[in-house]
Amino acid sequence: MREHLHDEEETALPLMRAYYTKKEMKPFVMKIVERSPAVETGSLIHVVGVERWQKDFMRQEGIPFFVWYLVFRGKLRAYQKTFLHNVNALKNGVIKEQQQGWWRRWIIS
Repeated sequence: MREHLHDEEETALPLMRAYYTKKEMKPFVMKIVERSPAVETGSLIHVVGVERWQKDFMRQEGIPFFVWYLVFRGKLRAYQKTFLHNVNALKNGVIKEQQQGWWRRWIIS
């Protein structure tokens, strides 16, 4: 995956920047951000880092600050809950039961 991303940064991004302006690319970037599943966007935010996402990406794309609270924070939490939680459980050697509602735990016990 790293090789693929590196190749994109070395080849695709320079070509895109050479032939298109930021204004021309913005609709495509926004479409990708809007349509991508929460876990995918959340993983990207996790890798990039929240501070860098807010200060660099959101500012670069002209996304208002409150969109972090309305959209992006929820996507990061979805990634943490759905994926990162399980990875950490495997790393620590503790696999927890799938979380169930209080009523199911009460009925089963």
